[in-house]
Amino acid sequence: MRKSLLVLIVGASVTGLFVRAQTTNTKRPFDHGLSSSATNVIAVPEAKNLMLFFALTNTSGAAINPLVTESSLRVNGKEMTDWPFTVANGPRDSRWKSLPPGDHLLFGYAMGEHFMSPGVYNVVWVVDGCPSKPLRISVRK
Repeated sequence: MRKSLLVLIVGASVTGLFVRAQTTNTKRPFDHGLSSSATNVIAVPEAKNLMLFFALTNTSGAAINPLVTESSLRVNGKEMTDWPFTVANGPRDSRWKSLPPGDHLLFGYAMGEHFMSPGVYNVVWVVDGCPSKPLRISVRK
């Protein structure tokens, strides 16, 4: 039930359709994933408005440090060099350091500048060494 609610919350926060990628995590005390504000195929002019949304749920019975600010974002296998700066900015509450059991973090960033060239982009969010499933974004001319 919690995962279904989580997807609905992320879906309600964007306009239009979105695609999502989540882990099928069995080793970590959390599930995490990402989605975008676009359909899986967008044109270059639309790419400038692309938002990526991130969700992390504590699936354990105890509070955890979600380690979001220590995470990495990979695009086509390469780490996004400005991700540490990006993820360190924005509003925060105490859950960013101690996420209660069953609770979740939801946040998003404007990332269009990284997807302005035509091509296929596979985006993976890595938290505590655990990669999400790839989110595929195709940008056409």
